[in-house]
Amino acid sequence: MNMFKRIISAITLSFILTAVLTAATVIILMFTKGREMGRHLGLFGSVFFDAHETSSGSIMVGFGLQNPWILTLIFLALFVFSLVFFTILPALQKRKKMLEA
Repeated sequence: MNMFKRIISAITLSFILTAVLTAATVIILMFTKGREMGRHLGLFGSVFFDAHETSSGSIMVGFGLQNPWILTLIFLALFVFSLVFFTILPALQKRKKMLEA
């Protein structure tokens, strides 16, 4: 049961961190390209931001996933690090209590 909680916690943390990284990358792409039109990739080519001018003079923007496999790899890497963290943390806390006593 304890390992199940660690896995669920690691999955949740990995999902949240991946979503934050993806959203932050799209926002950074929006505001760092200035007046450059076109398709811009970020987060190792996994997300894109597209801005182009229409024939009526308005600017159309869009964003989305370019390559979901890279996001999957990022999620898995974050999951492994989170799981290791949640596995080691109780042992370190137990060791700290032992040293204090």
